[in-house]
Amino acid sequence: VLNRRTAIRYMARKGNAIAAVNGSYFKPQTGVPLGTMMVDGELLTGPIYNRVAMGIRGNEFLMDRVILN
Repeated sequence: VLNRRTAIRYMARKGNAIAAVNGSYFKPQTGVPLGTMMVDGELLTGPIYNRVAMGIRGNEFLMDRVILN
């Protein structure tokens, strides 16, 4: 959950990132991500509208539609 909006360049600089991608949408009123979000193996939000999710595991990048049964 985001407490405020921040430009991606500031987020990248703060994290010492060499690259950054603004690849998600958030509900403006609450800062809750719209769509699948998992951090450290914990599912924070589920899929919506049959959208594709991207995952990073080590040096592997994964993209697919997420279906919860």
